[in-house]
Amino acid sequence: MNETADTKTCAMCAETIRAIAKVCPHCRHVQTKWTFLNPNITASLMGIFWIASIIVVLVFLKRIAGNRDFEPYQQQLLVLESSVSQRISSNGVYVVITGVITNWSNCSWKNIGVEGQLFGSDGKLIDVVPAASDYYGGFVAASHSTCAFKIESRTSHSLSDYASHKVFFRWAKDATSWP
Repeated sequence: MNETADTKTCAMCAETIRAIAKVCPHCRHVQTKWTFLNPNITASLMGIFWIASIIVVLVFLKRIAGNRDFEPYQQQLLVLESSVSQRISSNGVYVVITGVITNWSNCSWKNIGVEGQLFGSDGKLIDVVPAASDYYGGFVAASHSTCAFKIESRTSHSLSDYASHKVFFRWAKDATSWP
């Protein structure tokens, strides 16, 4: 059968079919390009739907999950007690600050950046144990509770050089935020 005004060739199997056919009787391929029965159009629309759904869920989670700024609550994290010690390992000498903090805020905080400053007998700053965000992945201070912390850093001073120390909270992330 030659292709005339009443016939056309199927794009999938190359068989001659009637021009008004919506589906090829030989291979069952949908003949119209822009229809929801076309598998390519259906797959594309489903992909767009799923991507849009994921974006909507992520935006919704970001809005309902906590994204509180730490700064207004920073003064509600208090150090109850802390002490300085040294640890000697094969990698060198480390100054270690351990302590207990309490969280008086109504928010729980995670990934808290704790920094220790060490002072000499003359009151001058001689060493710092910096806050490291990757070290505190599991450190969470729940609302109205206490928890312990430990920070350490390599040092070139002896323990007797440190007359006093202070502990500061540099940053924290809302514990209900995602991720």
